[in-house]
Amino acid sequence: MLNKILIIVVAAIALSGCSSFAPVATPVEVKVPVAMPCKAEEPAEPEIKCYVENADIFWLSKCMVYDIKTRKAYETELRAALNSCK
Repeated sequence: MLNKILIIVVAAIALSGCSSFAPVATPVEVKVPVAMPCKAEEPAEPEIKCYVENADIFWLSKCMVYDIKTRKAYETELRAALNSCK
């Protein structure tokens, strides 16, 4: 009879150790740089539509100025997209 009581007490003590709750880990925010893929969209390449056959020199000079300004704007957009990925 004493052995049964002793076994029950030992089992109760052993099982009571298993029922204790483990401490809950709280998440900690750590600021670490993480590599992210670049999501910048490539701007559309401008189309130059002002070339006309048998155009005079004034029309061609206007077209060249338009072409230069359009290309510079396109380059600026490309640089902005590239810099957003750095």
